[in-house]
Amino acid sequence: KGQAALREAQRAWLSYRDLELAWLAEFYGGLDGSLYGVMLAADRVERVRRRALELGSLLGVREEE
Repeated sequence: KGQAALREAQRAWLSYRDLELAWLAEFYGGLDGSLYGVMLAADRVERVRRRALELGSLLGVREEE
């Protein structure tokens, strides 16, 4: 039951991430300069890193039980 809810939440998060990154790509794409591609890549890494840390923290709470 819990795993199914986590899978559903993760799928929703992936959709959110993809939509947000698509918006950022359009935003950065409208700006001049080669650094904006690097910034978009960094944004992607940061979002995934935060989600991994969040899930890891929850797993840690679960393992303490």
